[in-house]
Amino acid sequence: VYCERYLYAQSPEMDHFASKGHHPRFSFNPVNIFYACRFCNSPDRKGQDDTILIVNNRYDQCMFSILHPYFDDIDQEIYYQDNYKVLFDWDRCTQPGKDTIVFLSHDDEFMTAVRSRDLIFQRLNPLTTLEENLLIERSIAYNY
Repeated sequence: VYCERYLYAQSPEMDHFASKGHHPRFSFNPVNIFYACRFCNSPDRKGQDDTILIVNNRYDQCMFSILHPYFDDIDQEIYYQDNYKVLFDWDRCTQPGKDTIVFLSHDDEFMTAVRSRDLIFQRLNPLTTLEENLLIERSIAYNY
């Protein structure tokens, strides 16, 4: 969910947005668990870093330090220079969007190369038909 890459060719991992080490009480909260690619969930990126600025007993009332995939509209916070989501449009990104990009190191050379490589792979090996892609996009964007 962090880099918005398709996980079909990746090694998806289950990630706890609020880490189990920092916030064990949220470990089994359904909106705290989702798939992330191994790059984003690695110790060099998100890893076990704390994503909660202000803790509340109700998970949905916590204040998060980065954009939450279920509670925030990422497309209204992070913008790109291109339609393929390779290069960030830093000037148009909101502050929470910028904080998320920096937190996850998504603007470094490595992740930019990963996004570029995935774009080439997707063009050479389309995942599915247009209708199936639209269904997948709607499923990914579904909010509780």
